[in-house]
Amino acid sequence: MSLAGLYRLAIRVFLAMGTECTKMLSVLSRTLLRFQRDERGAALAIFIILLVPILLLSAVGVDLGQAYIVKRQLRGAVDAAALTLGTLPQLNDADAQAKAEAYVRAHYPEKIGILRAVDVVRSDNTITVTATAEVETTFLRFAGYDVLIVKVEAEAVRKENKLEVVMALDNTGSMGANNKILALRSAATTLVDTLMGDNVTSEAVKIGLVPFTSAVNVGANNRGASWLDEAHPSALNFETITQLPTNRSLFSLYSDMAALNPYADWKGCVRARTANNFDENDITPDTSDPNTLFTALLWPNEPSTSYNHFLPSEDITDYRPYSQTPASINYVMGPNGFCPDAAIQPLTNVKATITTAIGNMTASGQTAVPEGLAWGWRVISPTVPFSEGVPYTQDDTIKAIILMTDGQNEVYNFSAYGYPNDHLGYDTTTALNGKLSRICNNIKAIKDANNNDAIQIYTIAFGNPPENIVTLMRQCATEPGNFFNSPTNDDLKTAFESIAIGLNELRVSR
Repeated sequence: MSLAGLYRLAIRVFLAMGTECTKMLSVLSRTLLRFQRDERGAALAIFIILLVPILLLSAVGVDLGQAYIVKRQLRGAVDAAALTLGTLPQLNDADAQAKAEAYVRAHYPEKIGILRAVDVVRSDNTITVTATAEVETTFLRFAGYDVLIVKVEAEAVRKENKLEVVMALDNTGSMGANNKILALRSAATTLVDTLMGDNVTSEAVKIGLVPFTSAVNVGANNRGASWLDEAHPSALNFETITQLPTNRSLFSLYSDMAALNPYADWKGCVRARTANNFDENDITPDTSDPNTLFTALLWPNEPSTSYNHFLPSEDITDYRPYSQTPASINYVMGPNGFCPDAAIQPLTNVKATITTAIGNMTASGQTAVPEGLAWGWRVISPTVPFSEGVPYTQDDTIKAIILMTDGQNEVYNFSAYGYPNDHLGYDTTTALNGKLSRICNNIKAIKDANNNDAIQIYTIAFGNPPENIVTLMRQCATEPGNFFNSPTNDDLKTAFESIAIGLNELRVSR
């Protein structure tokens, strides 16, 4: 632009500024008078020549400053939208577009610039979000620029981090009220859908399931595994059935009963390894020490006046095979009493396998949360009895346990800990609460290669459990944000959705 053009533009800009430039003109007039009295006329000439561009740039700077503010605000909104979409690979293109636009609008205040467009492009592991805004000008309109276009682009790259998640979920009798077990199935399935998307199998995600009551079903299909004490009976085999020969385990007794009555075969539940506090740790089973192996849970036959009388004889020491089915006698559960119907599902990357396991969950029995958490730990660990998990030091894998309960730690009858007085004492709640706290701390003590928590613990207090269990669950979570108090079925679904999104964010950000 010629000098004459700059002068004409400056005049138009100053006319537009009106009273806004009164102070500036006053200062300018005083400066010119000083130059007029100055004998160095050359300085005056130079100043006048430079004055117009300086004033013009000052005026233009007002509009550009507004555009810069818009760009800065838009940048934060677009960055956040791209990162969020990076955690939601299961969205189709239309839903991704709608979510990005909603996210940008929610985080961008349209006080200066008007948001005109949000665009999303996804390819492989890259998500690009572009947002465009218009800023109306004040001074540049005299040069023919009514608006300034601000365009911001952000790109999020999904890393190749992998994920191992185990859900340890309460399947006790209280979960049968108010459709809570149905809500739990739905919420857990939502988490699977979020993490695995529409994939039949996942190359990056493995999920396991541990349904628990007062015991855990490790799966009857594991009969014969080296970590069960069939060949090397532990002391727990003889704790309540003292007439059992020392060279036989409770598994052999199950076989005897099942020979005439298949309902009496071992269902899959095991005792807690109470020797040396092995029940509070992930001690690798070793045949050289029977106390590290897992013993079959067998609820002994009780007198007919008691809760679980299932043998024909009134003699509770008589364990000859019986011909009656548990269903034929009122209130009889048999040797597998309170053993959950749903068994452990080891870590799997097959979506249908984990969703089927979730669908098998039913509500029955009493509550021993520490036993559920302990088995959740064993499922996600890299060692037997379930060794599908990668080593804790493997940098490209994030491990997480989700622990959910709706009630108090409490057992009145036979459980994974035997009869209450065998290992828990009269106050089973206090004993189990202590075990839960110690297991939580033992898991938190495990570190990865970078000395960070090797396992993230998420906890959910569902329904309205007593305050002491709410406090324990809050303390058990590895971070405050990993605890969810979920009074209603809808709250439970929200908790699982939030955990799934948080896990996906860890995959992207770590």
